[in-house]
Amino acid sequence: MMGGQKGAAEMTAITWRRLLLSRIAAPSSLSCFGMQAGSSRAAAAPRVFKQHCAHRAMSSAKPSGQPTAIRPELSNYEQALRKAAAQKPQDGAEEDSVLPRVKMERFLRNQRTPSANFIYKEKRDKPNLHPSQVICLVKAAGRIAEGKGQSRFDATQQACHQWLQDYQNLHMTDRREMQKLRPRVRTPLAIYAPPDAPWHDLPSSIKKLTAAKSPWLAPVPGLEHGLASVLHNDNSKATPIWANLGGKPASAYVRTIVQPKDINWNGIAPFTPPSFDDTLHALALKHKSKYKASTSSITGLLSHVYQVISNFRPADTSQLSAAFKNEPNSFSYSIMKKPVAAILRAKDGVFGIDSHKDEKQDNKILIDLGKSMERMLTMPENEFKSLMLKPLHVKGKGEGEEGSADEAVASVEAVDTVGGKMKSRPAGSELEGGGGGAAAAAAAALAAATPDDFLLGAYNFSKSHGFMLRSQLDCIYGDKQIFDIKTRATHAIRNCFNLLPDIPAHERHLHFVDYKITQQTGLWNSFEREQYDMIRAAFIKYAGQCRIGRMDGAFVTYHNTQEIFGFQYVPLATMDQLVYGSTHMATLHFDQGLKMLGILFDHLTNLKKGSDDPIHVSLCPQQAGRCMRVEVRTVISETSCPPTEPGLDSQNDVKLGDLD
Repeated sequence: MMGGQKGAAEMTAITWRRLLLSRIAAPSSLSCFGMQAGSSRAAAAPRVFKQHCAHRAMSSAKPSGQPTAIRPELSNYEQALRKAAAQKPQDGAEEDSVLPRVKMERFLRNQRTPSANFIYKEKRDKPNLHPSQVICLVKAAGRIAEGKGQSRFDATQQACHQWLQDYQNLHMTDRREMQKLRPRVRTPLAIYAPPDAPWHDLPSSIKKLTAAKSPWLAPVPGLEHGLASVLHNDNSKATPIWANLGGKPASAYVRTIVQPKDINWNGIAPFTPPSFDDTLHALALKHKSKYKASTSSITGLLSHVYQVISNFRPADTSQLSAAFKNEPNSFSYSIMKKPVAAILRAKDGVFGIDSHKDEKQDNKILIDLGKSMERMLTMPENEFKSLMLKPLHVKGKGEGEEGSADEAVASVEAVDTVGGKMKSRPAGSELEGGGGGAAAAAAAALAAATPDDFLLGAYNFSKSHGFMLRSQLDCIYGDKQIFDIKTRATHAIRNCFNLLPDIPAHERHLHFVDYKITQQTGLWNSFEREQYDMIRAAFIKYAGQCRIGRMDGAFVTYHNTQEIFGFQYVPLATMDQLVYGSTHMATLHFDQGLKMLGILFDHLTNLKKGSDDPIHVSLCPQQAGRCMRVEVRTVISETSCPPTEPGLDSQNDVKLGDLD
């Protein structure tokens, strides 16, 4: 049997050799195939056949006595790439064979930034002739660079090289400035707990949140403009703006976003920190709660605690398309590594937990739009225009102009906040055509037409493990389906505030408004991209806010600060599944997180017992040792700083002085 197989293999090899010999003119070229006489391997036939095909593609002008390299034909573009790579790099370029465009594409891919856009302009001396000069404009990450050359290839490489050089020079300058501000000597931080540290066992039973009943001061609004139909659509994907809303196309009013400079901020109530909320304080005393907090001040702390409890468990992105197969599924930097701070203020034995963020808010435009768009989505069009837009005034008519009060928008700035009271600026100080009297009269009429309960809000209160928690209710459908309204800017807008340090913060987003959502799935310019970012950065906070407020889910609006692209309703059960794995695990981790925070705050308040000074607490997860780094400081002085202009998030109403 063995002899039969060997004989068959030899016959097969001989048959292939005869076939090749009949097709090859020079017998000496058999050495090119690497074949030996008397070979008995049956697998030699396909290998010989492949090499024979490659041999026939070789040029016949090559002398048979010299070694021949088998190489496929190159396209004109590939030949140009290799030719440019073989040339000497330009002054200032790296001594590397990688072309500037390749470097730039790799850099944008590593930064998870959309690909660059290229615009070409050709200069021709005469029509129907080759261009004498080509100009290439490349735009990426909010920056534009220009390159010139004899061809599109040369102009493209020159533009990419200039873009990389400008970006590198700018960031190297910023890095040197930051190094000057850092202390020269750093003390190493302790990562692990000391051996004699006390350990506490968390109770194994799950204690669910209990409602602390309190009447609503104002009715909860509902969705307008036919947006309620989104609640009945498929929740796994977004409803684009070009789809029908309530059986009819979306109007231009729904598509366009009113800018903060045109909003009457007197119609939006400022944020009240938990330490200064009388209703929350009264409920905490009534139910004997030691701590009081709001959703914005407690969800950041709970997100960091969850990272340590779950051992930095990643989120679930398996339901996304194949475009995100190789994308990371871990939580974002702000959830895993960025410290979150809070201030504990004592009053009548109850400690209020106020969130403490950086005073410099580069993304203030997103905070302002979140407040104004919430009003826009829950108010009829006529009511929104009459109560939420700035008063109109009559502009002076120029030659050949026709002006009216209905066509001119007031350019007067919003009111100042001085000493906690609203004070209007002098009428007519910044109006055109002397229309200050008309604007003042319109502002007075607007204030008189504002309903009494317009600035009041509806809140749900919940208690658990000594915490009294407050959650604002944004919207309701029917009688019981309460949900939160979230405005989500595009990926390019959210990440632009750290890319252009040389441009004022309030203007950076304007360089990225050309990034639009045009498709349902895909790595860029898609609703799926925004959903991927929310899974890694936002859903863990959204779920905590909905759980505290006993809400059903979140209504997400996708935009780029200029126009709206679509809507999506995300139920709480979906967020629990994507972040925690199930609703049961979400309830367990929320309960365990409150217990850990209670033990931590009890320890801190006991250390500062007898002192009325606020306590500054900072939490930062440490993945290396699976522990939480806690920094505690005593606030020995603070200055009250109300917001200086409407629309500013008043969570930063206290400016810290010296920290002990």
